[in-house]
Amino acid sequence: MSKTNARVLAFMTYLNDVKEGGETQFLLQKTAIVPKKGLTLIWPSEWTHMHRGVPAPNEEKYIATGWFELA
Repeated sequence: MSKTNARVLAFMTYLNDVKEGGETQFLLQKTAIVPKKGLTLIWPSEWTHMHRGVPAPNEEKYIATGWFELA
């Protein structure tokens, strides 16, 4: 018997502040989150929450990310 897990939530924690750029954009929600050290975002792992990272032109952006799954 095959066991599948369904990702239901995604999370991301910013590990550093970014002075310029580096936002995380949620496309359908038309919103952008500015990276702030310690800030954690949690969102549904569905097509309704497509997102992308905006490049930070002058520094690195560090994140920790993962998913919550139903077994």
